[in-house]
Amino acid sequence: METLERILNLLKNKKIQQKDFVKNIGLNSSAVTDWKSGQSKSYRTHAYKIAEYFNVSVDYLLCKTDDPTPPGEASRGWDDGHTSFYEGMDLLTDDEREEIMDIINLKIERRKNKEKEK
Repeated sequence: METLERILNLLKNKKIQQKDFVKNIGLNSSAVTDWKSGQSKSYRTHAYKIAEYFNVSVDYLLCKTDDPTPPGEASRGWDDGHTSFYEGMDLLTDDEREEIMDIINLKIERRKNKEKEK
């Protein structure tokens, strides 16, 4: 399976119309059509934003794993009020995003340990 096929399957399975998808992601209205025709592969550039939209991991979106669970999903518990944190994250490399999540998870673990000490 390729990334485009995975995106199209997610759209179909979640019953999301392409026009709603591109609007919510902030892409031009012809993005999916361009992807299907091979004129563009901009989905690679927007992989993080697309994965976040579908609530799946970037690795799942890029077909590196069959597990769609985003990293740290169970421990994050963040709601839509924190989405501004993610703005611009799609500009970072996978390694940079992973490093940020590692730092966040480390901070969470430190906080949990402090709470246990009380």
